[in-house]
Amino acid sequence: MGVSNRGSGVNEIVARTTYAVNLPAQLRGKNVLVEVLNGSMQYDCTDSDIHLVAGLGVQVDWGIPGGNTEAPYGSNQFMNTAYKTLFEVDTSAYHEVDKITNFQMAGLGKSFVIQGFPEKLEFSRFRSLESLFAPTAVVAGDTYMIITTGTTNWTTAGAADSSPNTVFTSTTTSTGTGTAWRLGVAEKYSDFKHIAFDLKLTEVID
Repeated sequence: MGVSNRGSGVNEIVARTTYAVNLPAQLRGKNVLVEVLNGSMQYDCTDSDIHLVAGLGVQVDWGIPGGNTEAPYGSNQFMNTAYKTLFEVDTSAYHEVDKITNFQMAGLGKSFVIQGFPEKLEFSRFRSLESLFAPTAVVAGDTYMIITTGTTNWTTAGAADSSPNTVFTSTTTSTGTGTAWRLGVAEKYSDFKHIAFDLKLTEVID
């Protein structure tokens, strides 16, 4: 089954972020093995954040059993969070920052068994951004790990202390010569560019 975010068969649920397509009627309500054969998505390498991208891919909300440790910091709900990543693309090979690039799925495709196959497939683009920040540039609400203390009093930015490896959620900026690494988690983002992937759907007979 070929799926993309283009065409008359696609319903845009959240503008430029989340889409829905109908799944084969003959498989609905059954146990189905889903295999991801390939996937691709476009990203604008002229965006200033291309150097910050640590993860880029497509999520689905099928309620796939299993935990996901990449939950928001401060949350202990990762064991109750369904696995959502359909595929990630390999951004490591990009070498031009002046064009839109079509990135391909990284590694082997995943496979899942979905019980009670749904009527629709909803999918969303996601990314995680990471980078080194000066204390004057940290953003309130984002999570960081202190790399160097320098002359910075990181407690003024929301940290419990100023020691390297301390993880904290920033409340405001600070001053001084220290550095902190922004810890990115997968977040949906808005973009109009192309997404496409192929799925193999097989009914599981007990």
